[in-house]
Amino acid sequence: EVRELADRVIFLRKIVPGGADHSYGIQVARMAGLPTSLIRRAQAILKTLEGDRTTPSTADRLAHLPEPDEQPSLFGPTTAADVAVLTAPHPVVQALRTLDVNRLTPIEALLKLNELQQGLSDG
Repeated sequence: EVRELADRVIFLRKIVPGGADHSYGIQVARMAGLPTSLIRRAQAILKTLEGDRTTPSTADRLAHLPEPDEQPSLFGPTTAADVAVLTAPHPVVQALRTLDVNRLTPIEALLKLNELQQGLSDG
């Protein structure tokens, strides 16, 4: 079972009888972290394919789409936003960098370590 909110989907982890009303491939690709440019290209192709059902063939419909400037990469970031998300330091790493271990008592160090471990579990 799926709930749709704007352009997002939430998979409810519940199997119900019957089929899906449409494919969620693009949403799943976004959730999997595929590059933004690839997602936008897939949305443009899907819109074209769904938009004009009177054209005789899929090839004819796709022939009218503009080609992308370059082939999107499946394995690396392609936009500044993608790079920013992938290179941002984890909050636990940031906390460790600012921590002055020479000023902590042993019990404070253990409590801080426990707090950082919880941060890893939550994120």
